[in-house]
Amino acid sequence: MIESVFAEAMQAAAVELERTRTELHALKCPLPSGPLTFNLKDLGSAKEAALLQRLPTGYAKADKGHDHIYVFSLSGAPLAVYKNLCKVFEGAREANSEHVAAYCRVIKEHDCPGALYVGRSRHLRKRIAEHMDQKDGGTYAMHLGRWASDLDLEVSISYISLEHRSDKLVQAVEDGLWVALKPALGRRGAR
Repeated sequence: MIESVFAEAMQAAAVELERTRTELHALKCPLPSGPLTFNLKDLGSAKEAALLQRLPTGYAKADKGHDHIYVFSLSGAPLAVYKNLCKVFEGAREANSEHVAAYCRVIKEHDCPGALYVGRSRHLRKRIAEHMDQKDGGTYAMHLGRWASDLDLEVSISYISLEHRSDKLVQAVEDGLWVALKPALGRRGAR
């Protein structure tokens, strides 16, 4: 009995994956928006607020049905800068142990990252603000404002918008970008 249920489930999974593969092959890659660039020293300032205003909210009528896949990267930074930033991040994460679950993690196996963080959201402005925030607690994010606002580093945000696409397709694109860029922080996989 249970063997047939597992066999049926595996067949259904194969059908879903094939449907996603077909959809992915038919997808024309949209042009990335951005980069939107800011200095970490500007976190919490009017410059940060102005940058956030340039991002889609996800709540406007025109934004409905859009998923956004975004990339934070250090503008032209060498590997040593990424490594130092990860060290500072780990120190802040350990020092804030009561809220450690809200901090993303350093991906140690990515020893040569091409990005700081790769993610996705339907509400891009809110999600980017979570990554920049200074408040305790909160959602799984980088929380740059808690630990990086005294660093003089340029950060770029680029994103693509996928309109009315299946969740599996959007996840496959995000995972592909994650594999290609090997981000220094975050996690791979579904929300």
